[in-house]
This record gives sequence, C-alpha cells and structure tokens, in this order.
Amino acid sequence: MNIVVTSPKTVDITHKVEDPYNSFWSLKRRPKKLKVGDIVWIVVKGAVVGGFTIRKIIRAKNPVRDAIGHNPSDCWRIWFEENVDYNELVEHKVLSSDGDFLIEVRGFQGFRYQWW
Repeated sequence: MNIVVTSPKTVDITHKVEDPYNSFWSLKRRPKKLKVGDIVWIVVKGAVVGGFTIRKIIRAKNPVRDAIGHNPSDCWRIWFEENVDYNELVEHKVLSSDGDFLIEVRGFQGFRYQWW
C-alpha cells in the first residue's frame, strides 16, 4: 500500500532523493502495509508533487549519520528505485492532464497511507 510522506515546512525532503538509486529515508517504525514496489508520495508545501518506487526496506543495524531524531540502532530504511513519471502521476490522480497538482495535504507531518 502506497504511503504519503510529509515533513515540517522548513525542511525540504526532496533533497534526500536526488539520486534515487543511492537514496533512502530513515523511519522510526516501518509502515506495516508497505512493501517493495509500492510508491512513496512526496508532499512539498502542502501538495503531493511526485513519488518514488520502493526498491528495498531494511532494518538499519549501523549508525545512521544525519538522521536527526532517530535512534541509530533502531531505524528502518526505505530505499528508492525510480521517480514516478508524468503519465503515472496523471494515472494516480496526483496531476491533472494540464499539469496542476490535485492532492492537497494540510496539518500533517510524518507518513500516512494513500487515501485517494
């Protein structure tokens, strides 16, 4: 099941996935329904603006540098494979055919399962 990831407005989470093959997020707990092949939708400034396919989900056993707020010995890492392309964004109703973002997210920071 796909998830939607948001963060505080002062944090740009997109910088962590510039190179999806070498990028991952660290989470304190693993989303129970999340599996390889699902999509992690990215929220920037209150709108879902894109997503990445999940390649691997592992429990981290080594210290995670730069993972502020996470216990380095008890993290889950979600590794990304590829960026969701324009046609998939339209198909998943994230973008209109005119290129407008359709999904708004307000007042939530963290992750939740896709609801649309």
